[in-house]
Amino acid sequence: MQGDNTGPVQHANFLSQRLLAEIKNEVSFFKDKSVWTSSRFKDDWNHQDVQDGVYYIAIPSDDIKASILNELNMTPDELDECYYYLGDCYASVGWHNRESISVYLVDWETEWGGIFQYKDPNDNDEIKSITPHQNLAITCQGELWHSVTQISP
Repeated sequence: MQGDNTGPVQHANFLSQRLLAEIKNEVSFFKDKSVWTSSRFKDDWNHQDVQDGVYYIAIPSDDIKASILNELNMTPDELDECYYYLGDCYASVGWHNRESISVYLVDWETEWGGIFQYKDPNDNDEIKSITPHQNLAITCQGELWHSVTQISP
């Protein structure tokens, strides 16, 4: 991804309903499998990013990755990394400025926490937020500082 520092871009209904269902089925299938690693043990993870709780991480199947690339009209070179993240209670993501695309797979309740925050690129002291909802994608480009608030128990 390339871009300037104008703030995150929100994409409603980012994935087709078919692909969204396939991804949710794969995540459900993975839940009881030993395909998950933890944010505490992933070698290249910046451990200071995750606060208190744990994010569990799995790599989507090749079929799902191919479907994502196809649906988004991207080549494999344009998608460096693709992971599923499941946060447990108290998990949050600290401030960082990596380019990313986050797609929320479930209906989300504000009371659960897990709110996407970012620093206004024109006023670094102002923090803005985006409440996640199902099939919302948020893309961050450039040097945009962003985080995710703690997930409530």
